[in-house]
Amino acid sequence: QYVDRAQNPKPQEGTTESMGKTGSKQSNSRSVNVASWNILADGLSLGEFMSNGGDENVYWIHRRERVVTCLSKLLQSCHVVVAQENDHPTWILKQLQASNPSVRMNKRRESGKSARKIYVNRISKALVEKGHYTQEGGCDLIADDDQTNKNYEKLNAFLMENSSIKEQLMKEGLTCTTNAEESFEGYGDNGDNAINPHDVYRAQECLSVYYDSSKMEILSESQTNESVYRIEFGFVKEPLTTFEVFPAHLKSGEALKDERKRVQELNPILEAAKQAHNPIVIMDSNHSTQYEETILAAELKDGQEEPFVSTIVAQHGFLNTVQTSVGGRNENFKMRHAQGGQPKKFGSLMFDVIDKILIRDNAQYEPLDLPDE
Repeated sequence: QYVDRAQNPKPQEGTTESMGKTGSKQSNSRSVNVASWNILADGLSLGEFMSNGGDENVYWIHRRERVVTCLSKLLQSCHVVVAQENDHPTWILKQLQASNPSVRMNKRRESGKSARKIYVNRISKALVEKGHYTQEGGCDLIADDDQTNKNYEKLNAFLMENSSIKEQLMKEGLTCTTNAEESFEGYGDNGDNAINPHDVYRAQECLSVYYDSSKMEILSESQTNESVYRIEFGFVKEPLTTFEVFPAHLKSGEALKDERKRVQELNPILEAAKQAHNPIVIMDSNHSTQYEETILAAELKDGQEEPFVSTIVAQHGFLNTVQTSVGGRNENFKMRHAQGGQPKKFGSLMFDVIDKILIRDNAQYEPLDLPDE
């Protein structure tokens, strides 16, 4: 969890600054508190991490209330909270609204992620291994889309008729909630069939943006391509004071090819943010100083120059407000064992800062401490 106060940049002497859609000009500034938190997708958590007390600590049914409590506290001091890898966004929203009915959410699916496949195929695999049925084509955790859909259709039909088995799977950490239990409504992936409230919920990890509608309102939003997601906010009591948030979650991986992909994803975001009014880029960058100094640098040939995420952030006129120094309390600490669905990450240890909150390099900011509790 990271919290920063990003203050609207004051116009330089002799210039004016647009403060709203009406085109009127003002020069006053306004403080904005924002937070970024990758809450760890349910589909990517089970059977993946070393934890004090074992895998039960990362079961969604055990940690979901703690996630809601943390988000609720963040929203008491922040205008906007961005949560990456959120595959229960509507359920979380309903819980937040129980204590504050003014909380609202905007979300966008994270494309190219594997959490949904693993979420579905892990349930299918458990049912096959327990001898409840056989599955043609198998139930590999990262099966292709067609096989994953087949696995889902079979497990969904089975669990709708076998509630006791569903309850047992839930106790073992497999989230088999229904669409109704998740407060999930709308249409399926193809957009032509309404969601059946009794079907097993198919988790889809999202970039989700939570805010208090009694204080903030969304003035506009857009998604220009897979990576550029923009939301323009205004203060309810100060309608001409606006800022634009760019939530993001860049590709993971510690190889040079992964960094090149991150640079490719981030470039259009920063290009759009440069044109925005009071931009704030809030992201899990999957990039760190340690990557640059050790892992990525080791792959470079003598004399080879390579743009890193930090390079293009500076080139576009932005700075990262999240403290990256050792001991700054912003490190992400995790270690994976070798029983999960992401074999390329088996045994990996991380103690580094990869979340970033970017603002223009002439803006003022102040890190805000989070209470230890």
